[in-house]
Amino acid sequence: MKTTSPVKKVLGSLRPYLPLLAAAVVSALISVSLTLYIPVLIGHAIDRIIGKGQVDFADVAQILGYIGIAVGGVTVFQWLMQYFVNLVCYKTVRDLRRAVFRKLNTVPLSYIDTHAHGDLISRVINDVDAVGDGLAQLFLQLFAGIVTIVGTLIFMLMTDISALSRRLPTRSRRLRGLTATTMNYLTLASRRNTQALSPIRPRGWSTPSSTPLSASSARLPRCPAH
Repeated sequence: MKTTSPVKKVLGSLRPYLPLLAAAVVSALISVSLTLYIPVLIGHAIDRIIGKGQVDFADVAQILGYIGIAVGGVTVFQWLMQYFVNLVCYKTVRDLRRAVFRKLNTVPLSYIDTHAHGDLISRVINDVDAVGDGLAQLFLQLFAGIVTIVGTLIFMLMTDISALSRRLPTRSRRLRGLTATTMNYLTLASRRNTQALSPIRPRGWSTPSSTPLSASSARLPRCPAH
């Protein structure tokens, strides 16, 4: 006879409450996102404080308002996450106890007579409570931990990409300026080298006259007629 592990049975009892678990995951995602966004807002507020007498109070006050809204959102969504998780756990515990009572109603009386009554009561009350508490701790730590790790990585990548996008135009302008300066230097150096080099001519070479060919041929001696 094939037996099912207790873990699979407990997880199977959670199937009717998957929408509540999805709501808990969404609440945890929003809560962690707002928690990670608060330091970003604080950084923007610090950027508005340049020095003594150089504080943009309007922007700082606006950012502080955003921070207050974010803190309130974190509180609300953390409460919603715990509410949904506890609701799932309590309903699961209720279903497990109902299943135990149905099972006790079907077992023979010999089973109840041969087992200690305190042991049976402990299984119905204490063991089921332990399962519910374990599920609550598991879901709270699992949702909050995974979402915090993933959200932190995403915010770090977004911060690096935004910083890189701000630095790229400046670096490209510097690179274009450096390239233009280098090309100008190379052009000037090539011109100086060309002017410094004098042409090599053989002895007796004179610069060709600019006299037209017809005038030059007129000055040549004529051959005597035969």
